[in-house]
Amino acid sequence: MKNKLLIFIVSIGVSLCSCDNQNRYIKQSKRKENIKKEHVTTLLNTLQTGKTESLNTIVNSDKYIQHNLMAADGLEGLKSFISILPRESTKVEIKRIFQDKDYVFTHVQYDIFGPKIGFDVFRFENYKIVEHWDNLQNIAPLNPSGHSMIDGTTKLKRFR
Repeated sequence: MKNKLLIFIVSIGVSLCSCDNQNRYIKQSKRKENIKKEHVTTLLNTLQTGKTESLNTIVNSDKYIQHNLMAADGLEGLKSFISILPRESTKVEIKRIFQDKDYVFTHVQYDIFGPKIGFDVFRFENYKIVEHWDNLQNIAPLNPSGHSMIDGTTKLKRFR
């Protein structure tokens, strides 16, 4: 009877440890899953703040390709572009951010040399940004249905 009780207690302990390890793994996986979106958010916020130090750890300086004609390739090209932005008027408000494997997509309301709506695509390798595309457009008036360029749902909904 003692042996059965001891085995029972040990098996519960192992199960609890296993659950704890599994929960820790899930949290780490969620953190890794979101790190790319966090990197993109950090990069976009530097447009506003001008504080580019954080870019050293999130952008691959050797491989970074910039598809915006106003900025040069490489980390130094990105930093140079950020340095010309007027601090007092540059604003960045991420409306939507989604990730699909090594790509992060953003829908952003910008004020960069005037109010604009932007769609950005960032490509990652080994959790570092290596490529960026964007398309910015002046803000249009409401459409005939009364919708703006940025209204609507901001959370991804999975359909079954």
